[in-house]
Amino acid sequence: MPLAVGSAQKRKVAAESEQMKRARSLVAKGDFAGAIAIYDEAIKGNPTWAEVFVKRGTAFRLQGSLEKAIQDFDQAMAINPAAIANDRSAADAYDNHGQILATDLRPEDAIVAFEKALKIYPPNAKPYFHRAEARILVEDFAGAIEDLNIYLTKEKWDNFNTALALGDRSLAKRLLGHDDEARKDLDSIPNVSPELRQRLLLHVGEIEAQLMILRQLRLQQKKPIA
Repeated sequence: MPLAVGSAQKRKVAAESEQMKRARSLVAKGDFAGAIAIYDEAIKGNPTWAEVFVKRGTAFRLQGSLEKAIQDFDQAMAINPAAIANDRSAADAYDNHGQILATDLRPEDAIVAFEKALKIYPPNAKPYFHRAEARILVEDFAGAIEDLNIYLTKEKWDNFNTALALGDRSLAKRLLGHDDEARKDLDSIPNVSPELRQRLLLHVGEIEAQLMILRQLRLQQKKPIA
């Protein structure tokens, strides 16, 4: 009898393996809807299969359904955090989601998303940069400077991204009242074209404008109702 059970288990594993191969093939062909349908069936048969949630989340992300991708990645982490560890695609999804949340003036939620991205795939430098900007919006200027220091250590290959990070760090230092240090950062920005320098100034200005809007909103929330 145990032998029969073992054979049945082997057949099940083989069927699941074949199922995943078909799904991978469809993803490779760009048929994300077809792959998602296979992952749906796999999850129905095994709702605690964390790895399939990761795979379906990746297919959703490639399809452009970021919210659904995030839901699947969250579910995978809830079932088995190890299943999603070091998955660059999942980390990028959280990083993208965080940027959307920050643009929607939800910096606290954005920070949570960036922290998930860093936990899943620590080598990625981008979430440090994006979390720094969200930290500026919640007025954690020291934390923003710390993140930008890490980013500038990790990401040295792109002059414009370096310039953006130095511009952001200069803003954080100025908002802390460290005007001399802020000027040093501005002076150390690498040479970029006039067009890119204009983009840099606009970028930093947009962050400061967002901060002013959030300050106004926070002030209104604190006002007593008449």
